[in-house]
Amino acid sequence: MEYFVIDSNAKAGKTLISALLCQALQADYWKPFHQEHDMHDEAQIKALIAPELTVHPSLSDQSTSSWSDHALRPSSLQLPEALRPLIIEGSGGLLSPISAFHTNADMLQVWDIPVILVSKASQGVLNETLLTVEVLRQRGIPLAGIVLNGNVTSAEQAFLINQTGSVILGSFQEEPHIDRKRVQELASSWCQTLEEKLEESYPVNAEIEQKVRWYYSKKESRPKAAL
Repeated sequence: MEYFVIDSNAKAGKTLISALLCQALQADYWKPFHQEHDMHDEAQIKALIAPELTVHPSLSDQSTSSWSDHALRPSSLQLPEALRPLIIEGSGGLLSPISAFHTNADMLQVWDIPVILVSKASQGVLNETLLTVEVLRQRGIPLAGIVLNGNVTSAEQAFLINQTGSVILGSFQEEPHIDRKRVQELASSWCQTLEEKLEESYPVNAEIEQKVRWYYSKKESRPKAAL
């Protein structure tokens, strides 16, 4: 099984949550593209997860900020061969570019991989989270659930559940220090709950997605970038 991890904004803690997901699900890690600010994420992941879990090399050492590969098409991209589940960390947000003409969302539409959305508490980020969920559903991209990172209040958590109808897979407080031992501790306590909620999320989201797709099928279609 593969999951694509995306965040609501650049400071949501997507890389840390990706490490926790890898450890909790005993999954390999892959980040296909990088931006200038996240060129060292693979090294950080290697330092945080168990050594037996594989960190697959990115598709290119080039930063996506250059958008240099004008010929890139999401339909030409292939997932790495993995013997374990695979956690794929996106670069930037859902509509961040992977080339001059395509975004993470275009790639996800081709792959049809469920998304785990990382959200951090604050009014602005709650808004960005809802906007991301809206785009996911417009594009027909499955949402496996939301992970809350930071000091999220019960009111904020209830708001997200009510507004999105999605499953909250986990909620984490800010950590003063993160290393491999701490990741293993957090992942160990999260593992069973995470697996149960991932199983729970599909029947919940299936009904929602069916209604949302019906709604958008009634709206005028807009031109999309070639995939």
